[in-house]
Amino acid sequence: MDTLTFMHLFVAIVLAISFVTDIKSQRIYNVVTLPMWPIGILFHMLLSAEPWTFGFIGFVVAFPIHFLLWMSGLDKGGDAKLMIGVGACLGWKLMLESTLWAIVLMLPVGLVFVLLKGRLPHFLRSVKYLITMPYYIALKLDPGPKPEQTYIPKAPVIVVATLVSVFSELLPL
Repeated sequence: MDTLTFMHLFVAIVLAISFVTDIKSQRIYNVVTLPMWPIGILFHMLLSAEPWTFGFIGFVVAFPIHFLLWMSGLDKGGDAKLMIGVGACLGWKLMLESTLWAIVLMLPVGLVFVLLKGRLPHFLRSVKYLITMPYYIALKLDPGPKPEQTYIPKAPVIVVATLVSVFSELLPL
């Protein structure tokens, strides 16, 4: 890939919408993410210079990865559907690189978000609870009530991760 394409513009628009809705309402809407799947697949079948299977393979590789991340609780449903859409639109390699970048970036971005929201003490209680949980379970003790979760929007992380992946492909090294 040497240049930005229509598909990059389409994904950028979807990412921007997802960013805003995730920050405002803590949701990434299906009406935004699900059309990425057939649009990405059909675009590459009918209009792209890439092989006709490019979008389909991106979808097929992304689906089990992000389904498992969703099942494990590391992704919310909208996050998973957005990354599956990135796979369908931009291919499996870029989706996989974006996924890895998102994992790496989630901690620093999450910490900044927690600090900005004034939730650091609450976050530290949650970390302590998670760290001590095996100890309490091993001794068959009651760990006490689970602390309230702090929601950290992942769409901003996905946006940055995808941008890093796209521009790393565009820049000659």
